[in-house]
Amino acid sequence: MDASDVPLHGNQELKQFHGYYDHHCYLPLYVFCGKSMLACLLRLVSEFTYAVDSWDTPRRVITRLGYGNQGNNPRFIVTNIAGSDAATLYERLYCAQAEPAPMLHASKTVNGMAVMVHADKIEVPAGGSCEFAPGGHHVMHEKPASTLQIGETLPITLWSEQGRAITTDCSIRSAAG
Repeated sequence: MDASDVPLHGNQELKQFHGYYDHHCYLPLYVFCGKSMLACLLRLVSEFTYAVDSWDTPRRVITRLGYGNQGNNPRFIVTNIAGSDAATLYERLYCAQAEPAPMLHASKTVNGMAVMVHADKIEVPAGGSCEFAPGGHHVMHEKPASTLQIGETLPITLWSEQGRAITTDCSIRSAAG
């Protein structure tokens, strides 16, 4: 294996500072067999801290180099969540891409009518609990990869803001309850 580098100029995504070479580079990993290169791998997920004058503390920035049907798809997130490695945090909390992810919903009354609203998060106080039920908080899976049967029980994993997984069994119900 040989870690070679090429100096970068500007603000390219996924660049990393290399102390030995004393400059920013992508630093791909080259794998050789003798003089024949077998592979060249670029880190797909990376992270660094960044701060601007308007922020009171530096923030964690996680970057991911993606490529899809439309071509290059670089992404980044700015977060203050600690505790998980960058790849796990990115994949589990921000970009579950295998299929459309289940959505959190809440129900509320507007002008005397019950309406369903998207919930970015559900706040549960320390020592408190939250019940998921028709007419209240619920998880909706509009386009599951397989057919779900009413009465079936499936595991579901919810993630805390600190990156902690909470897995529980969930019973499949109709929209009517």
